[in-house]
Amino acid sequence: MFQKGIINYIELEDKFYDYMAQIEKRFPEGSENFLAYLRDKTGFFDLPASTKYHCNYKHGLLEHSLNVTKTLLDLNYFIADGKYSIESCIVVGLFHDLGKGGYDNQYPYIHINGKWDYNKDLPIVEHQDLSLYILGKFINLSQEEIQAILYHNGQYADDKVVAMKEEVLTLLVHWADMYAAKHERVEYD
Repeated sequence: MFQKGIINYIELEDKFYDYMAQIEKRFPEGSENFLAYLRDKTGFFDLPASTKYHCNYKHGLLEHSLNVTKTLLDLNYFIADGKYSIESCIVVGLFHDLGKGGYDNQYPYIHINGKWDYNKDLPIVEHQDLSLYILGKFINLSQEEIQAILYHNGQYADDKVVAMKEEVLTLLVHWADMYAAKHERVEYD
């Protein structure tokens, strides 16, 4: 299910655009401006998903986002009996960590001495908040999608306000995120 070994960026990018084609109708003004923003103003396609855990290498955020999306679609089908639309699962899975790519050419991860590290020159803003900020400029989200993205870290989130009040979609994306992270490769020094 998950890529092992050398990442083929072209295959990752192709899968991303396959998913985008399935959610095109979710963008009121079309997805072209959103895609241009992702390419030109964020590091979504190039940055890692983390500095030392899962997918901590170039293109890792894209790879992780695709893995979460695939897993979320499977969980929705097998556990939630298809409660959520394919489009909703793709939006939440693909963009739950969008904020890790930064915004307006301000990148949260920088490559120093052959390793990824946090950009300490930026103010601290949680990546899930940035995800909603960016998405909100281009797409309308349901309340369930907002909650799922905002609280996808589940038990690892600092804010426990939704604990025991999670929508099913929030639980599904959390499980998909944890499962993907557990099975993704890590590069060590």
